[in-house]
Amino acid sequence: MKKTLLVTATLLLFTHLSFAQERGGLPMPEFGAWFWGSFQWDDTEGKVPQTKFGINSARFIIKGEFVKDVSYHVMTDFWTYEGFRPILMQAWVQYNTGKYAQIRVGQFKYPFGIEAYPALIKWKFMNPSYVTLGISKKLGKEGAFFRDIGAQIAGSAGISKDFSFFYKAMLMNGNGSNVFENNNSKDLVGNVGFKLPYNVVLGGSYFTGISGDSVDVSENGFAVNAAIKNKKFTAQAEYMSASYELATNTEKPAGYYVYGTYMIFPKIEIGARYDSYDRNSNSSNVSMNRTTISAGYYFNPINRIMLYYEIREDNKNDNLRNLLSVLFQAAI
Repeated sequence: MKKTLLVTATLLLFTHLSFAQERGGLPMPEFGAWFWGSFQWDDTEGKVPQTKFGINSARFIIKGEFVKDVSYHVMTDFWTYEGFRPILMQAWVQYNTGKYAQIRVGQFKYPFGIEAYPALIKWKFMNPSYVTLGISKKLGKEGAFFRDIGAQIAGSAGISKDFSFFYKAMLMNGNGSNVFENNNSKDLVGNVGFKLPYNVVLGGSYFTGISGDSVDVSENGFAVNAAIKNKKFTAQAEYMSASYELATNTEKPAGYYVYGTYMIFPKIEIGARYDSYDRNSNSSNVSMNRTTISAGYYFNPINRIMLYYEIREDNKNDNLRNLLSVLFQAAI
């Protein structure tokens, strides 16, 4: 399936390039690439190896328009911690009917939660919060890269000079990226919000669906968020909760994070985040907490070196200790 999707995306690209040459005037594609490398020192008791260099991600992007108002985006990851592993991350086509509605079909990020939704090169923290990994990422199954296959409609509308409304709604398989559908129950994911004066954004997300595993599992969840983003200062907070109705019991994970960053000098940024996650509110001693301190040097908005120190606690793992990470990011 992965090879089929990758070949299909490549064929679409070369078809577009040939068509553009024959029909002069069509926009040529834009190319982008980025690299995420890191060094980590993990003080966890018994951790082997305790230090490591790794390539987190090496990606290549192609995007453009087939014709006016019909755009495409293809992104492939060529390398991860597992080594050389070409995998299709995104492949979608979008029809822009105007600011009130854009229709997208293909494989892309589903609109649940806001921490991991922006592009990787814009993340403020290298490792997403526990609740983002525990709830948002698992909508498309573990390891699904926050993406799934389906159709989405999105848009925005201005209410006044300082107020606007936006929305996204996606109908998706619910099995994750590069995976065939295996049941007839589609998942529904939505996100709505308001942009307010002083760059304040308030919003919420919701999902509902049925797991595609051998035993059907009803899944539901919601998230609420608040953020403010200025040139020097950013702050963001989000709470998520989910419910998975298993055959013998119901699991209810929940958690939150809050962070802030500040540019103390034109190219130097500091930040801090606290996140807390309860794997199942129906059980005891299954919580995780973490405080992350960050500092970074920006060569420009997308090229940077970041330092992170995570102070971690896990009721299920007494051996867990702190983590120091250095991120090297290069992008064009």
